[in-house]
Amino acid sequence: MTRGMPDAAAFARTWADEWNSHDLGSILAHYAPDVAFRSPLAARVLPGSDGTVRGLAGLREYWSAGLAAHPDLRFEVLGVFEGTDTLVILFRNEAGELRAEALTFRDGLIVEGRGMFPAGQGIPDQRERAACRRMSPVAAGVVAAGVRRGWRASRRRETSCLDHGPRVPRKPLPSRPHSPGIGRCGRSRPHEPENASPCKKKPE
Repeated sequence: MTRGMPDAAAFARTWADEWNSHDLGSILAHYAPDVAFRSPLAARVLPGSDGTVRGLAGLREYWSAGLAAHPDLRFEVLGVFEGTDTLVILFRNEAGELRAEALTFRDGLIVEGRGMFPAGQGIPDQRERAACRRMSPVAAGVVAAGVRRGWRASRRRETSCLDHGPRVPRKPLPSRPHSPGIGRCGRSRPHEPENASPCKKKPE
């Protein structure tokens, strides 16, 4: 550890516990007064912010709104990476969506944070996620077909309710029985009596 970096694994556990308890005061205690937090989601919900939230007051307001909008918010840490002054926490949220946060430390406090989303998937709309939780899996799959048409996702999200699920292989069609009225080439032929010979002998 350098430049006031905490133990990576211990910090990730504390980070998840505080978010899962929605303890905003404890969460913000890890951040410096002049912190800058950047996220594509902030760019959507804070027009004109260029995706950057500055200072503890701004961060408190931003995350307070997020916790109010998602009372069931919960994070599961999947992995932790560390550099000379930065930790990256890979996690899954309550909707089963993969996320990551990169946190840069100075003198034991976070001076810069970055929220990240999987490449190629975009940011789920809040109303879409809320509607998704109320839908049956079949209805959610129909919505997903329209919402995500044309997207090229880098991977299949396994647990999101908007997933279509694994494709079921189609069963082969049963072979059609041979019809006595149809020739081998597919053309119709006149009806023949049962005792008729299929081929005629050439005269000797």
